Amino acid sequence: MNPLEYAQRYYLLHYALLVPSLELISDLFTCRILTEFMTGRLVFWDTYMNVATSKRPVPGSLLIWTNHVAVVASVSKNYVYITEPGKRKLPMRNGVIVSEGLLGWKMPPIGGGGLDGV
Repeated sequence: MNPLEYAQRYYLLHYALLVPSLELISDLFTCRILTEFMTGRLVFWDTYMNVATSKRPVPGSLLIWTNHVAVVASVSKNYVYITEPGKRKLPMRNGVIVSEGLLGWKMPPIGGGGLDGV
């Protein structure tokens, strides 16, 4: 299974949200809206750059590189643990995840943020 398909299945199973099929994995970074599987309701999807002033990723966030994506399993003070489908950890220094080519992450859209009427 390719990384994008893994992320799509993860979001469908855990959040009942459809992640669109895109030509490039890096296009996930600019994708702003997801669709609820059961209702078709549109939901905002927040993007955060890999900089010290961004919110830290949380379990379920998608880390996005130019040609790769991984799901955050957990976050500690100094590491971000990811699945892809294997599990590994990435160091975090001063609020920045140390990984070459990492663009940033998408937070799981928990608790609403829908675009009713759109």
